[in-house]
Amino acid sequence: MLERQHEAIISVVSVAGHVALNPLYSGTKFGLRGFSFSLRRDLIRRGMCVSLVSPGYTKTDMNKVSRKPIPEPVARTIVYLAVKPRREVIVPGYYSPLVDMANAFPWPWLVDLTISRR
Repeated sequence: MLERQHEAIISVVSVAGHVALNPLYSGTKFGLRGFSFSLRRDLIRRGMCVSLVSPGYTKTDMNKVSRKPIPEPVARTIVYLAVKPRREVIVPGYYSPLVDMANAFPWPWLVDLTISRR
């Protein structure tokens, strides 16, 4: 990949890598985000792109009993990032305000309150 340059590495993480929900699951997603961001900074000078897809709930066996609306899988976003790389895309977009709030406010209790009301 380094020889060809202009390649893309795309990691599928989770919104749970922004907003901690489950200790083990969120912990691994936070770790993968950190790894991917540092890899991005390391490879960008070599002409390579590293992008992240952070989906909310998606249709899987793990959450098939969920009452929340669950969007289709994120394959279309992955293809989009292969063509037009970006740092990170959150899908579906309606999760973005929650992620923005979690990242912008230094008061974790506000995010806790928002999550507990869902």
